[in-house]
Amino acid sequence: MISHDKPLWDGDGEKSEDAFDHEMMGIIMEAREKGQIGHLPLADLEVKPKTDKNYWPVREYVVWFANR
Repeated sequence: MISHDKPLWDGDGEKSEDAFDHEMMGIIMEAREKGQIGHLPLADLEVKPKTDKNYWPVREYVVWFANR
């Protein structure tokens, strides 16, 4: 399982492979990092840097999810 203590995206080519919806936790992402597979709520992720094309879509989801 991917550790919550270290960054999910560290520039080593980590990528999201799949997503599914969970009623209480929102969208759950399947992520791979260094050969490991884990599942993380999209609302718990942060995209860096702000110039990344995924920054604003993820940020908007996080804000929406927190206020639903």
